[in-house]
Amino acid sequence: MKNLSALLLLLAVAPGGAVAQPNATPSQTTVEPAAKTLLDGVTATYHAAKGVRFKLVVDEKNTQSHFAVSFQKPNLLRVETHATGQPTKFVSDGKARYSVEGTTYKREPLPEQAEMLWAPMNNGTGFLMSAMLDGHSPIVALQKALKSAPFPNPRMTVVVPPLAVVDGVSLNGVKINLLTSTTPKSTPSSVSVIYLWFDPVGLLSRISTSSVEGKTIEKSTEQISDQQLDPTFAPDTFKFNATGLKLAPIPTVEEQSEFDPRLKVGTAPLAFSAKTLKGQTVSLANYKGKVLILDFWATWCGPCVASMPELKSVYAKYHPKGLEVVGISLDEDKSDLTSYIKTNKITWSQVFDGKGWESRVPHIYGVKAIPFFLVVGKNGKIAAVDPRDDLEGAVKKALAAS
Repeated sequence: MKNLSALLLLLAVAPGGAVAQPNATPSQTTVEPAAKTLLDGVTATYHAAKGVRFKLVVDEKNTQSHFAVSFQKPNLLRVETHATGQPTKFVSDGKARYSVEGTTYKREPLPEQAEMLWAPMNNGTGFLMSAMLDGHSPIVALQKALKSAPFPNPRMTVVVPPLAVVDGVSLNGVKINLLTSTTPKSTPSSVSVIYLWFDPVGLLSRISTSSVEGKTIEKSTEQISDQQLDPTFAPDTFKFNATGLKLAPIPTVEEQSEFDPRLKVGTAPLAFSAKTLKGQTVSLANYKGKVLILDFWATWCGPCVASMPELKSVYAKYHPKGLEVVGISLDEDKSDLTSYIKTNKITWSQVFDGKGWESRVPHIYGVKAIPFFLVVGKNGKIAAVDPRDDLEGAVKKALAAS
């Protein structure tokens, strides 16, 4: 987990499209009574409000994203952002949500109230503000996130730190320590310290995150300003005006799919030739007469890491019977990949070119979300497409086929 936003994205779609899987192990949470009292009071303040307006600056990796937000319960919203230099706008008029980028716009169904701010903002402020406006304490929201995220034994401790003085203003706050690991028995692989600061009125003012993962230290801040509860909005605030804009074309079936739609049981997998981490050339022809799992994954993908123990178990059980595995890594950092493979004792080949989502083999297969498994039978035809719900069953069936 690189930062608060990275954790929250695992609720649905992690960076790069990774799909989260349920975590069967509940999080271990310790909350200091004073922290609970403070957060319950702040939550009650937001929950009683009919609307909110604020500005937000997110500073992460020396890059700033700016947001201007107006929200009125239950489903009127306007978010304008300059997150990447390209202005983007989201407008929910109570009937639909419109997203504008450049000169085109999309019309989408309204999200639930609890996701109104979180969906278009994708940051800690959007997530926590949505939760509190909906009447849920930040701790309850984070516990839900931890239970949904693919970390075996997440631990969270919440305490009240000393007052902080920012720009001459004294801020009350809570300090959240998050410890996560990638395997049930491992020591914490990620340690994050999150501060939530509240102004004298009791409104969320600032989020500061510091995360340590291995030798990497990352920091981010989210600063809220010009915040008002129950503001008076101009009549046209939540009206969408499509003048000068074009409706974005409806995605084709191929564009909507998380993988190339040609990948179907009984068809031939798409041919490729690629280099492994060790510099060897691999292709499907190398595994003729074997059952082969192609595992599209990355070390930064939480669901991929969560699925690795099952893949290792299936490989250990069925490799003597003719099963092979080839990892197709979407990592960009070679050292992250080699370190993970060594630590977790993964013995099968790993295709790697360091180009992430632009990597050649994932591009050939049209992979847009990971983890993604493809099982190829002994006859060289596809035996199963992404059988994450029953990988072992798919392998047993492929091995039994003539």
